[in-house]
Amino acid sequence: MSGTDRGTVIVVVSDQVATELAPELERHGYAVERIADLGLVPARMRLLDCTAGVILERAWLGMKDIMTLATCRELRPALVLILLSQHASTSDLKRGLETGATAVLPRPWNPITVVDTLDRAASHRSA
Repeated sequence: MSGTDRGTVIVVVSDQVATELAPELERHGYAVERIADLGLVPARMRLLDCTAGVILERAWLGMKDIMTLATCRELRPALVLILLSQHASTSDLKRGLETGATAVLPRPWNPITVVDTLDRAASHRSA
């Protein structure tokens, strides 16, 4: 399976997470585009025809993050949006889901869990 068969996943994560996650995404047929600033994601999404998802790592979500994620959701209503949370608190999980996240994965998580979540969410959205 080539890296673009399943679409592009935009990742906004730390260097360590990108190093672990990108190979697993590519192994599952996703192209990976890493963007350092969440604010740049909507503009990049406008240029990509087949964005499969956005994976975002955050300790917490600020108002600017929430507004950017809302813009992403408006651009692609079926977008799979996965938040990798630093905390497993109920308020963090609730805020992530209220923001429009498809899934919120609190630590500890691993690349296989993230990709499995992306695959399951993508198959439900296309069904």
